[in-house]
Amino acid sequence: MRARLESFQLKPGRILNGKYVVENRIGGGIEGEVYKVRDKKTGLHRAVKAFFPGNGDVEKTIARNARLLDRLKKCPIVIHYHHAESFRFRRQTIHYLVSEYVQGESLSTFCERYPGKRMRPFAALHVIHSLCKGLEVIHAAGEYHGDIHADNVLVEPKGIFYDIKLVDFHDRGRAKAKEKLYDIYEVARLLYDITGGGAHYAKQPEIIKGLCRGLRRDLIRKRFPTISHVIKYLETRDTGGPIV
Repeated sequence: MRARLESFQLKPGRILNGKYVVENRIGGGIEGEVYKVRDKKTGLHRAVKAFFPGNGDVEKTIARNARLLDRLKKCPIVIHYHHAESFRFRRQTIHYLVSEYVQGESLSTFCERYPGKRMRPFAALHVIHSLCKGLEVIHAAGEYHGDIHADNVLVEPKGIFYDIKLVDFHDRGRAKAKEKLYDIYEVARLLYDITGGGAHYAKQPEIIKGLCRGLRRDLIRKRFPTISHVIKYLETRDTGGPIV
């Protein structure tokens, strides 16, 4: 029995199907990994999501992902899908989706440039607000992400704002309330992580503690039953003074 792949570790310069030159890994999750590639013919950059084999029916998963991205093509934080292909890797057929490439870097890498490798509260709240506004569109369409963490969020500063994109949707069909709630739990966890985690949580502003709620899911669920409640909280919460 083959060992289950957990990473392709595609090297820069590797060519897929004679068409796409791998430049670097930009994300990953349960289903597979996402790479930045260059189209040899046009010179344009694309994103490739390569799916791990042996994880259910990969072809059905790809078709489901493609339909999902197509349904959400008007959502500002979703990357636009182009087409699907496959390549050979360690005697296995690896299927992948080709989509638009967007500027930016993973939130985990972005945070590493901050002192202490953690974002300051005001900047972190801006990122979370942009993410939630996109998730509101996704949830309204009856969908969810299912695997939100710092490696799956791409961020690009634009003036005082942040352009956010989500990669590697963990789609398993139309969302029920519990799947949408799981996205909300992960948003709270993401804010907790990018501001320094447990080592700095006690000193965070109350607006951050009020969203993270000690990462207790029962408290998060009670206060934020929908992503719209999170947005309203972030936009209307009285902070009692400036947040730095």
